[in-house]
Amino acid sequence: AAFPEVRSVVLGSDSDRLMVETIPGQVAKDYQAQAHRIAAGMGVPRVRIRQRGGSLPGYLIVELLRVDPLAQPVMLPAGARLAEHPVLMLGCETGEDLRVSLLDSMHIICQGQTRSGKTRWVYGLLAQLCGCVDVRICGSDITGLVARAFAGTRHEDGWATGSNYIEAHAEALEAVVAEMDRRNALMPPRVDVYPVSEAEPLLFVVVEELAGLVEAAAAADAVRTRPSRGMPATPKLADRIKGALKRLMAEGAKVGIRVLLLVQRAEAGIIGGFARAQASLRLSFRVDDAESVRMLHPLVDPVLALEHATAESAIALVSGPGLSLTRGRAPHMPDYATYVDLVQQR
Repeated sequence: AAFPEVRSVVLGSDSDRLMVETIPGQVAKDYQAQAHRIAAGMGVPRVRIRQRGGSLPGYLIVELLRVDPLAQPVMLPAGARLAEHPVLMLGCETGEDLRVSLLDSMHIICQGQTRSGKTRWVYGLLAQLCGCVDVRICGSDITGLVARAFAGTRHEDGWATGSNYIEAHAEALEAVVAEMDRRNALMPPRVDVYPVSEAEPLLFVVVEELAGLVEAAAAADAVRTRPSRGMPATPKLADRIKGALKRLMAEGAKVGIRVLLLVQRAEAGIIGGFARAQASLRLSFRVDDAESVRMLHPLVDPVLALEHATAESAIALVSGPGLSLTRGRAPHMPDYATYVDLVQQR
């Protein structure tokens, strides 16, 4: 039977490098998807796999790393200036950076339990985007911490914060829906993507702690006064919030709207299959169990899913179109004060 063969070995101080001849028809992604198993079989923390360049097709370079490539911090880059400029999402264990342009992406879902590094990742992402002249950051922040950094900037309007008045969160999301409808109605002839500009910026809608928001809305609905007999029922706040998000994720991308949903756990009752299908980029920081990983990454290897349940802070699994499931490290954001300073400066 055919099997891959090691053709050369180069020993090094930090890693050993193998040149492997693959079975015809195999590509690097086939091996990258099983990198953690190869590492376990070779007795090293991690491996790094890439297609060999040059004139010899069918060969891979497999680096056996004695130290986890994500052990070192990933530096936060300077801010972007336009929506089309890629921003750094993660430094991946492959040695490459995952950079994404908002214009080329769809929506994003990010999950992670408390102290997993998810919030610091959000701070780093927004610090890169806030200086884009053709991007406006808005949304719902029940904690108030993410939005508070934008006080006094052009991103200040369009946020609903805190839990004292939950209806404001529904109103903020519905305002973005109204803007989406306006843009759809004004779509130029012979164009199916709304042109983003400084006057008509891309709207980056951040929903922080979606599960907490929906729970707070349900609690508010439970104590609302019932309408008198014969009077129409007032729509529930939880339904308004979910309905607005569903429309934004279904129809918003073509008119310059991107949604970032942040949850501790991407439960089906909070983020259904429809919302997951609309999110092209999915990140999982440490979660409570392997099943939580599978909610966002259904094809994850069970061993990797179980391992990730105990991952250190700032380490994430990421998957997306053309992107095999891989591990990455969030850009370093030292503290909340640094986030606020960067937003205000940029």
